[in-house]
Amino acid sequence: MTYPLLVGTDGIEKMSKSKGNYIGVTEAPEQQFGKTMSIPDHALAQWWDMVVGDPAPPAEPMASKLELASRIVARWHGDEAAARPRPTSRASCASTRRGRRPGGTAPGRRSPASAGSSGRASRGRDDQRSAAADRPSGSS
Repeated sequence: MTYPLLVGTDGIEKMSKSKGNYIGVTEAPEQQFGKTMSIPDHALAQWWDMVVGDPAPPAEPMASKLELASRIVARWHGDEAAARPRPTSRASCASTRRGRRPGGTAPGRRSPASAGSSGRASRGRDDQRSAAADRPSGSS
């Protein structure tokens, strides 16, 4: 017996964590919502059929994605999480999908302007040379 494979959020290849085109069941509701909103319009019918078990509504794609995203979030996080307000613009949904903050940086990452000089990677060659010159001659 064979089963069809769900196309990933890229709309091209099968959904796969290793390809990064998946929606994880343990992801935060905001991540699930954002990734669902990034599904290409042409893949919506398959997502509605395989994930929800209903045909895609005859609404315009954005409305269909909003409903699909709400249902996915409700399935894994409950109706209360699904009822929370979400971004609906294409730009904010795409940045949520990629795990980016509204300012444009990914969680856990700092923007180049805020990176400062913390750590070896940010040291310039001159800093490294002066650090070496400050060491006693017998140590390396």
